[in-house]
Amino acid sequence: MALLRRNQPLYDGTLETAARWLQEFFDTDAAATVAMQQQLEVMRRVRVKPELPDITGSLLNLQQRLQRSSEEAARQ
Repeated sequence: MALLRRNQPLYDGTLETAARWLQEFFDTDAAATVAMQQQLEVMRRVRVKPELPDITGSLLNLQQRLQRSSEEAARQ
């Protein structure tokens, strides 16, 4: 749910809990446990709420262009 909601703190905390459970309740030498630990490490590098670029300028330019095109079409 944290991933779907883009909740980075909850996502990170959940992965940390999963890693702790692996250490506490599973055989850390077992191949499946090692694979899961590796997968958790990969998942920890994922940013579920990345910084997005500001596209305000581009949006304003596009709106102005569309407005001019509409005005030119109306004059013809």
